[in-house]
Amino acid sequence: MPNEVVVVSPTNTEVVVIGGSAVGPQGSTGPIGPTGATGAASTVTGPTGPQGVVGPQGAQGVQGIQGPTGPTGPTGAASTVTGPTGATGPTGPRGSFGGASFEYNFLTVTTTTDPGPTNLNFNNANLTSATKLLIDHLDINSVDVSSYLDTIDDSTSSIKGTFKVSATATPGNYVYYSIIGTHVHYASYFDVPVAYVSGTVTTFANGTDVIITFARNGDIGAQGPTGPTGPTGAAGSTGPTGAAGPTGPTGAASTVTGPTGPTGATGPTGATGAASTVTGPTGPTGAASTVTGPTGPQGNVGPQGAQGVQGNLGATGPTGPTGPTGAASTVTGPTGPTGAASTVTGPTGPTGAASTVTGPTGPTGPTGAASTVTGPTGPTGATGPTGPTGAASTVTGPTGDTGPTGPTGSAGAGVAIGGTTGQFLKKNSATNYDTGWSTVAGAVYQPTAPASPQNGDIWIDSDATASVISTNDFILKSEAEAYSPHSFLTMGA
Repeated sequence: MPNEVVVVSPTNTEVVVIGGSAVGPQGSTGPIGPTGATGAASTVTGPTGPQGVVGPQGAQGVQGIQGPTGPTGPTGAASTVTGPTGATGPTGPRGSFGGASFEYNFLTVTTTTDPGPTNLNFNNANLTSATKLLIDHLDINSVDVSSYLDTIDDSTSSIKGTFKVSATATPGNYVYYSIIGTHVHYASYFDVPVAYVSGTVTTFANGTDVIITFARNGDIGAQGPTGPTGPTGAAGSTGPTGAAGPTGPTGAASTVTGPTGPTGATGPTGATGAASTVTGPTGPTGAASTVTGPTGPQGNVGPQGAQGVQGNLGATGPTGPTGPTGAASTVTGPTGPTGAASTVTGPTGPTGAASTVTGPTGPTGPTGAASTVTGPTGPTGATGPTGPTGAASTVTGPTGDTGPTGPTGSAGAGVAIGGTTGQFLKKNSATNYDTGWSTVAGAVYQPTAPASPQNGDIWIDSDATASVISTNDFILKSEAEAYSPHSFLTMGA
């Protein structure tokens, strides 16, 4: 029945046929078929059932006996939070004055001489006004304090050290001083300059057994670095203008030409002369000007021309650029309802394309153990080309060893040797070095210069204290002394 449509009523008691033959009423129900095979186990977890009702609370049980104490747990990590500072404890008792201590007898005398072995004294009966300590080299126990006091004196500080004198039986009775300068070290005692600092007594009884304790001050430390420059102070207010000084004298005329003053203003143009009646010759044409002349004045505006005919309509211009994208909306649209969870697993999607981003490099593996097999030696490479010659050295090389001395040369020509007293050296000919010793006839020794020297006469001083060569025209001397008569050798011309 290809052209029929069957419509079944909800009660299955009525059939309507459209465009076909009628259908009879529904038959009776058939017997129940056999039970089908059990289906495969479901792979979908069913929904969780509702929470059951909470039952009533049971009665409280009897408390159990206390168990044994567990072992002590491990020490916790050190706290990273500083605890509050505890309250300050009470001040401890005052400590004794530290230093090297010696036992002496105190004397009340104020003399500045040797107090004698085992003794010390000051130069003032009132110890608060004392300025000197006199102390013997030896204390009661025969200990020599010289080396210790010399060490204190070596300090480079202005305050060499300090000391305390206290009664042996009553240490609370004491005086305290600074050593303020270099002491005087005598053969058997010291004279020490002091300055009173503090104390509890102004004197001790004569013969009191006392303990004197010295402490040396350190040397002056090295000078610290210069501190940073302080900020510049505010500028002071401008002082009043001083009175004008007197006009100085006019200086001497300058010997240096001053700079040329500026060109004066152009004078007025003279009157135009009478027109010449003689035509002068035409001058040569001047070179082309390299300076553009001034622009002439603007001409008058001409009359407006007639309006031209309208031109043809131009072609349509190109499409203008796309306008900018509008600003993003600042209002969030409503979120749609969440769809029901799908109960059907969708098909697996296709494998994605290979990643174009390189993943991070894995950590470097551990270095392998050193090889115990020596690899083969590679072939020797070809010799490279000779490099360019280096620049000339700018460093002078070391001086070489001195060469051996050359042989002695043959004797050269020179002044003749020999001669006797009273002779002079004479040139025999025009040949170089042709000389000999000669005696001039008539040469005599006399104690004074000749009274009437002649032209060509020469006098040679024989005094060992000066060399004087004289003629009747001049005198040559080898030292600055007053001229005086000497023994002369007179030689004829």
